[in-house]
Amino acid sequence: MSKALPIAFAVILSSHFVSPGADLAPNSQQSASVRYTSKDGTLRIEGRSPLHDFVVKGREIHGFIDAPLHFPDRPCQISGTSEEVIIAEVVVSVCFLKSIGHDGAHYSEHFDEIMYEKLGEQTQPAIHFQLRSLRRVDGEPKRNLFTLTGQLAVGGRTNRIESPVTITRIPGSQLRITGDVAIDPCDFSTPLLVTDGPVGRLRVQLIFDWTVEKTKVR
Repeated sequence: MSKALPIAFAVILSSHFVSPGADLAPNSQQSASVRYTSKDGTLRIEGRSPLHDFVVKGREIHGFIDAPLHFPDRPCQISGTSEEVIIAEVVVSVCFLKSIGHDGAHYSEHFDEIMYEKLGEQTQPAIHFQLRSLRRVDGEPKRNLFTLTGQLAVGGRTNRIESPVTITRIPGSQLRITGDVAIDPCDFSTPLLVTDGPVGRLRVQLIFDWTVEKTKVR
């Protein structure tokens, strides 16, 4: 794995986002809703190109989901358009991201330090996501397949993302949320540069697996 990869990785993420607006705070008013808080989870970030591959993994996901009592067993409205809404916020600390080698072991402390610096960990210590809408995919009621949209903030910059997610109920009043988000460098306005030559067609995939458990009824 090249020492330039953390720089490419950071540019890919940070150049995709614009400064967050003041209107991102969700409306917390809901009726008959259940709060689920984080139990465990992982975020895996994979980069693939003709020249280089990299894998970064975060083993802690924090946050909460406020959802109707029947969720996800019956369809829900789009977040923010009615009293029956879903509110969710997710936080992953940058310092918990670690590079992973081909053998699955930790790759390099040096790689990690460069990554933290390029992601602006000193001023923006966490990756932050706020849900804006959640739609059930038509024709997939048994799989509990949804389309998620929201605001993802990395390194002080924010942009809208959309992703398919699967939300399933598991024993112990828990929910499991899994999915992935593809990020295409061709959509970026900032050129991708590394120190050892031009980057080929680089793709980044954010893969998440998050379990939350019921804490209270509001």
